[in-house]
Amino acid sequence: MTRSAFLVKKKMRILADHLMCGEDARRQMRCRLSQTLLDMSCTYSIMIIRIVVNDFWTRGFSVQRARDRTIRMTKQRTAVLSVLRSTGEHPPADWVYSQVRRILPRISLGTVYRNLSEMRDAGLVLQLDFGEGASRFDFRTDPHYHIFCLKCGKVEDVMIPFRRTVEKAASKATGYKILSHTIQFKGICSSCMAGS
Repeated sequence: MTRSAFLVKKKMRILADHLMCGEDARRQMRCRLSQTLLDMSCTYSIMIIRIVVNDFWTRGFSVQRARDRTIRMTKQRTAVLSVLRSTGEHPPADWVYSQVRRILPRISLGTVYRNLSEMRDAGLVLQLDFGEGASRFDFRTDPHYHIFCLKCGKVEDVMIPFRRTVEKAASKATGYKILSHTIQFKGICSSCMAGS
């Protein structure tokens, strides 16, 4: 085994250990895994996923459960993830499609939509809905809040701490076991206020 393959395997074992923790650690693991996969070729990515599956197996997880958490990294998925990672925005699927076409000219819009959906289901990207008709996608999968400008449609991350106390209060008030929450702020951005 080469030194780089050994280091990748060690890193994947550390990430797999995070799955023993709570949901935040699992989200961070998926985010780090997707970033690691983007830094390598597709063939190498498949090897990494196999390493993660093997680590789950040795730790008592079933292979099916491990496969549910990962997807095969094709060149199309790698291109879509690299476009999402390269932008600080929260773009809609058609914008992602136009950018991916620069990398893979023969890719179809349906392929981009399907890959975004599969990556959302695998936890590699977030899908955001602000009621404007088109979903937006976010490469950052850790728990965080968003703000939406009602005039220009810009979406930004809100840099305030994620509040788990909201989940505890909701659980206490309803008796539900709260798994997660989202808060979306809506307003008018400073650029639109300056322009009016």
